[in-house]
Amino acid sequence: MTKRHLIQVAGASLLTASLIATTITATVAQDASGDSIVGTWLTDVAETEIAGTAPFQSMVTFHEGGTISEVSNELGLGLQGPAHGAWAETDDGYIATMQTWVFNEDSGVVEGRVQIRMTIEMDDPDHMAALTAVDFIDPAGEMTPDIDAGPFEATRLEVSGA
Repeated sequence: MTKRHLIQVAGASLLTASLIATTITATVAQDASGDSIVGTWLTDVAETEIAGTAPFQSMVTFHEGGTISEVSNELGLGLQGPAHGAWAETDDGYIATMQTWVFNEDSGVVEGRVQIRMTIEMDDPDHMAALTAVDFIDPAGEMTPDIDAGPFEATRLEVSGA
């Protein structure tokens, strides 16, 4: 490889790295400005409408690319695991679906999965409101739809220094 070819390759690599850095910076700036659902949200889930589940909180992360991770403050009770799912933007806001394993309170054996379907509206860049519908999926994969429903509100977690 000639010195000239090495310089061209290095220049192209530097240009590519610069473009990637610019793209990452633009994406972070968009997400930090609140123009996107991407980020981590502290949710306050109200008492549910059908089953009367007591209010609780959870942390939901909407990842770039359309995936979700969630864990609620009920995790320590051993009744459910973290949830995972997907989200998409619509003309009116966002829709999302996530699932979590649910366990028998006495034995710890998996009883199935709970699926949470959400319709989400942004109140402003740092606050959202959602309506949910909850389905149960047994270990054989049979779904019982709409076993519960209810709203939640969420606030975006902001970066803060030490």
